[in-house]
Amino acid sequence: MAGGRLPGLLFLLHAAAHLAAEQEVENLSGLSPNPEKDIFVVRENRTTCLMAEFAAKFIVPYDVWASNYVDLITEQADIPLSRGAEMKGKCGTSESELEISWLEQAYTLKLFFLKEGHNTSRGQEAFWRLSRIQFTYDTSERTYFKDAVSPGKHTASSHRLSALVTPAGKSYECQAQQTISLISSDHQKSVQLLLSEVRVQPFDITADFVFSEELAFFIILVWQPHLGSISCACSSARMSKSHAGKRVNDDPVIQAYSRLWKCEGIEPGLASVMCFLTLVAVPLQAI
Repeated sequence: MAGGRLPGLLFLLHAAAHLAAEQEVENLSGLSPNPEKDIFVVRENRTTCLMAEFAAKFIVPYDVWASNYVDLITEQADIPLSRGAEMKGKCGTSESELEISWLEQAYTLKLFFLKEGHNTSRGQEAFWRLSRIQFTYDTSERTYFKDAVSPGKHTASSHRLSALVTPAGKSYECQAQQTISLISSDHQKSVQLLLSEVRVQPFDITADFVFSEELAFFIILVWQPHLGSISCACSSARMSKSHAGKRVNDDPVIQAYSRLWKCEGIEPGLASVMCFLTLVAVPLQAI
């Protein structure tokens, strides 16, 4: 009888150990000198397998009653990612996840990463990317939502997302603010995720608590005539110093890498796109 129970017990212990490995996480946000920046680490088998640093804020529209209590008007909640958030993580060879919850799980952010192969001029190469974002929020939570109509939980999700695209074995770093749009289950409202001071690596970390070499990223300033404004985002295009400051339309190297990685802002009709170096610790490499 005891011998018959032993295999089942060993199986349960193995499963529990595997689950514990997936949940070995650390919130190191207290180490950041920026109170708005968070640091998250996922470890398996006592080895770091995912690291993420970023400042994040959500802009969430929601409905309230107008003063006549007949009409609805839209208000906006600005929700920062709080320090001391709870987190979970899971690492894999081609898929990794990071889940962050705060204010007693009134808010939960899930980030999904994917590593896959791409055909390039140099042959088949592996890249990783942020493939999906899911943000769950509760409009009955009173810190950021005031008198919401029909309060309750909603989920905002990305649509066909391909962000932070980076060669395998490298980390992504960009200091500029980036905006990612999510579609909410609350009447398809558009929720904005604002990310800045980002450094992420969800795969192939070779040293404990240490990012791999980052790819040299650029900030692109995009003039949008129809909006009358300049937006700032990070480009995944690799360029040498000789490419800095050139218009995209004048530079075939920037054009090629913009098409390869689908950089935002390289759209027909834009007046110009100027590229400037970000401050990075590694030398830039010519293509």
